[in-house]
Amino acid sequence: FSEALEYYTKAKQIDPKLLEIDGLIVKSKFLFFQEKGIEFYEKKNFSLAILNFVNALVLKPDSSHTLLYLGKSYFYNNQFDKSEESLKKSLELNEKNREIYVYLSQLYAQKQNFEKVISNYLLALKYFPDDVEFYNQLGLTYKKLNQPKLALLTFIQAKELNRNYLPVRKNLALTLLEESLFLESKREFDELYELTPKDEVVLRNRKILNSKDYYKTTSSQILSESNEKEKSKKATEILNKFDSYLSLDQKEKCLSFLQDAWKKETNLEIKETIGVLYTKLGQDELALQAFKE
Repeated sequence: FSEALEYYTKAKQIDPKLLEIDGLIVKSKFLFFQEKGIEFYEKKNFSLAILNFVNALVLKPDSSHTLLYLGKSYFYNNQFDKSEESLKKSLELNEKNREIYVYLSQLYAQKQNFEKVISNYLLALKYFPDDVEFYNQLGLTYKKLNQPKLALLTFIQAKELNRNYLPVRKNLALTLLEESLFLESKREFDELYELTPKDEVVLRNRKILNSKDYYKTTSSQILSESNEKEKSKKATEILNKFDSYLSLDQKEKCLSFLQDAWKKETNLEIKETIGVLYTKLGQDELALQAFKE
């Protein structure tokens, strides 16, 4: 056998056609391993699929298609680091393969690395600027990172691309509702009702948003929160002015100022400050009374 191999090697140097035969043998072996890998992949036997794809890549290491299948096989075999490595190599060879971005995003999400999910979708949108589902998934990822404003902007961009894509429209309507943008959310759900009148999510939320009691409750809640914020702002302004008086050691003026402020703004922080000031003035009984009130 060794003599035959030596003869064949010498023969290839003389006749270049034998090199073509070598190439055909390699190609034939590559296709054999790749097809066997795909066969095992489809049968969900990912360990054997991996073995065959690895063998195929020994023969043709720059096959983006095979690397993608290997990455997918590793992913379903819960070998996430190896999956990431294979998918990245596949992406380097073919940046315009949509499926690679899909699996990389799933992989990063599985590893709870949502910043990488976002980076991956942003890169994908560079090559697929009209891909509404990429926008949809990007918006959902922003929500997971508690960035609702970016999520809303992303869903709105997606809606502009395709107003009939229901997942985006529903996510936009729900996010508006979560952010207490009730009129905008109601408008979205009303439009969704025209597109899909039997959708349970649409029907349920549209019914809630059309309820008078709901508007009455939410309006009073928003008004109450607004009033509390305004009170807190006024109290801060009063206490800042109080600090300026106190820095000049004008305790009596401070007391008079705070008492007038208390009559206008019944803020607990102001009342507590009055109590502290009484204590500094040696009027313990009045201080105690202020704290009790």
